[in-house]
Amino acid sequence: MKIGDLAKEAAGKWNVMDPKTRKPFDEQAGEDKKRYDREMAIFKPARDPNKPKRPSTAYFHFLADFRIKMKGTDIGHKDVIRQAGQAWQRLSDSQKDPYQKKQRAEQVEYEKKMTIYKQNLANAPPVPSPTVIEEEEGEMEEEEGEEEEEEYSDEDE
Repeated sequence: MKIGDLAKEAAGKWNVMDPKTRKPFDEQAGEDKKRYDREMAIFKPARDPNKPKRPSTAYFHFLADFRIKMKGTDIGHKDVIRQAGQAWQRLSDSQKDPYQKKQRAEQVEYEKKMTIYKQNLANAPPVPSPTVIEEEEGEMEEEEGEEEEEEYSDEDE
């Protein structure tokens, strides 16, 4: 049996399954998703939406202009990028200068915003680390488990 056939068979069984039978699988998937999010937060913390965005490089400013110039042509995306790289390499320092000035101006503005951001961050209340969050969630899960045990014991009586 091929994997595609196996997947079709499993999907067919899943689609005819009633919600009551699906419930344990959905709960397990939800718990796995929470665990995955917790573990991934350690490797890749969420981006702070208040943190200033880094400025574009001089090349990216040039690329934006190059794309505008190439708009409407039948050239594919990869070819436009390749041609832009070649065109950038052929530019003289004086031709690159406007893009570099724009990048430097953005860099100065970025540094000002980062200074303010860091000051606000230093004054903000501390955020618990992912390990502390895991411990708190573990305690909450234990409490929920105790409530469930009480519910089952009431049903047995």
